[in-house]
Amino acid sequence: MPEEILTGASPSAVERLIEEWSAFTPASRTLDGLTPEQAVTKLEGWPYSIAEQVAHMLFWQRQNFTVIETGVEPEVPTAADGWPAVTKDDWPRLKDEFLAGLERSREMARNPGELNRAAIRNLTVGLRLVWFTSHDAYHLGQIAFMRRLLGAWPPPGGGDTW
Repeated sequence: MPEEILTGASPSAVERLIEEWSAFTPASRTLDGLTPEQAVTKLEGWPYSIAEQVAHMLFWQRQNFTVIETGVEPEVPTAADGWPAVTKDDWPRLKDEFLAGLERSREMARNPGELNRAAIRNLTVGLRLVWFTSHDAYHLGQIAFMRRLLGAWPPPGGGDTW
């Protein structure tokens, strides 16, 4: 059962997993210091820019909050709907909104009652938060690699270089 996965997971552990306590550079540092031009650059052989990756994570972050708040899974007709088009002018807002969403997730994680509340079907809020943290980790790893290819790694706050 999905609820059993989080049995014994402390609010602190879930909160820290979301942003600072994992095997990768936190999202806030991974995205820090990128210019809008760097963020929208499409590298050869890569289907999406860094900004498009963040727009994708933000799209699913919003969907996740809707599920947590309403218990209803919003319909997403096509995969392309989860990859919004972005411009360099969108970059600061996208980054800030995504990072604000991570803080909102951390606030939810601080509440044990909220973590154990059913969000949808047999999935708890805590499990949804962990689930989407793993989704973000996948894309943040891609972003770190893309930054290396752009010559923009490590970020100003530091990041793994090995």
